[in-house]
Amino acid sequence: MVSITFALCLLAFVALKAYALDDRSFNQTDADDYLEKYGYLNGLSRRSGLPHQRQLARTRAIATLQEFLHLPVTGQLDETTRKAMLAPRCGMKDVGSIKRSGDLAKWDVLELNWAFRNPSRQLNAATVRTAIKQALDIWSKVTPLRFNEVPPTSSTIDLRIDFGTSQHADCVYNFDDKGGVLAHAQYPRDGSLHFDDAEQWAFNDGAKVRDGYTDFLWVATHELGHALGLPHTDKPEDIMYPVYNAPKVDSNGRIQPLVLSQVDIQAMQRRYGPPSNGPPPVRPPLPRPTGAACPRFDAAMTAKDGSLYFFTGNVGWKKASLNAPANSATPFYIDQLFLGMKRVTATATTPHYGVFLLFEGRKVYSFDYNEKRGRFEVRYEYPKDLASNIPFEPEGSFVTRVDMVYLYRGDQCVMFDYNGNSARTGVQSIKQEFGTLPANAKVSFYGEEYKTYFLDANNAYLYDFQAKKVISTKPIRDLITC
Repeated sequence: MVSITFALCLLAFVALKAYALDDRSFNQTDADDYLEKYGYLNGLSRRSGLPHQRQLARTRAIATLQEFLHLPVTGQLDETTRKAMLAPRCGMKDVGSIKRSGDLAKWDVLELNWAFRNPSRQLNAATVRTAIKQALDIWSKVTPLRFNEVPPTSSTIDLRIDFGTSQHADCVYNFDDKGGVLAHAQYPRDGSLHFDDAEQWAFNDGAKVRDGYTDFLWVATHELGHALGLPHTDKPEDIMYPVYNAPKVDSNGRIQPLVLSQVDIQAMQRRYGPPSNGPPPVRPPLPRPTGAACPRFDAAMTAKDGSLYFFTGNVGWKKASLNAPANSATPFYIDQLFLGMKRVTATATTPHYGVFLLFEGRKVYSFDYNEKRGRFEVRYEYPKDLASNIPFEPEGSFVTRVDMVYLYRGDQCVMFDYNGNSARTGVQSIKQEFGTLPANAKVSFYGEEYKTYFLDANNAYLYDFQAKKVISTKPIRDLITC
């Protein structure tokens, strides 16, 4: 699947009063550049139309900025607004939320790997890792997300943390020395987080924070919020607000703990759900391959690489190919290989076109195989529900031609629009349209064009939809043992 990256120049967290702002050279053109850069002023309306139309657009843009940053709303480039524009801040647009194909930006997995790569000249590696772990823990406490640190050379990194200055390892955004942008990140699924090493960083040091150093934990928490899919908010109390207020320091020099707002929590839970209650359930051990007969399967499928998957209860079996030895299948837990699913009740696949759908009742999942992580990842916008014009819960599918997929239950079937999860035809009789399928064969998987395998408790039947008959039969034990 094509990965769509949303570039984000991360928040510069600096209290305005901590900086002596020199706005003598800041003119109207600079203000217009700012308004356009951060989404308040459309570039076309800025450069076209009559002078009074351009001025009206500018006035509206300034008023929107003032409202977003909780400044007095005047619509004029007054001193307060000018200083707000000059203040260090995030390079991400404030206007508009980040969505993908109508869905929230998010990762498709609940377990992510992270690595700290390029070091900082100010914070040692152990300090950075401790701060990152604390920031990740802040988000994992309110979601089911889990994070694992992996070596910087690993091929399975999801979140990459680096320090750099000026023209660093980023092809879009450059850092601008002390007092400007502190860091930037990218939305899922890129996972890059870059911090400006020209800034004065502090971690768990109230004295330095009082002296104007930037607290790294606050920055890291905000940036990880972006890397996990959150845009900016317009509430100053939120960690995702685009202007940073340094954490409070008590009389003993202790920094007040960072607490997420309800807006922060709810936004993240809309993407990933609430945290799981209690410890992970204790699983029974996976069945050990013995060469014995398998239990009756709930579903089966052929993947794009020709490998076969068989499902029963919460467990699956994988076989490298149709012709691989029957005793070569290996077991797996369904929810570990197909994240989000507990069991598979039916499948619909056409490996020729890469259509790859799994059903759990009337809920449909579409997956891509992530070779780097060695597992399947659900596509954006899934899972979905089957459309109401499919009146039954499918028990299987068959393919009459490469691009003609049918869902069926008993003698009923419908041609399936796998892009819309709906029926392309009305309900049809399998017997009348395609002939008599193998009796009691409730499990099916793609064989080749015009041909589908059907399984009952004992045998595997290869059915030819052109000939409308079974052309071969073999005991299931010759196909797979468990």
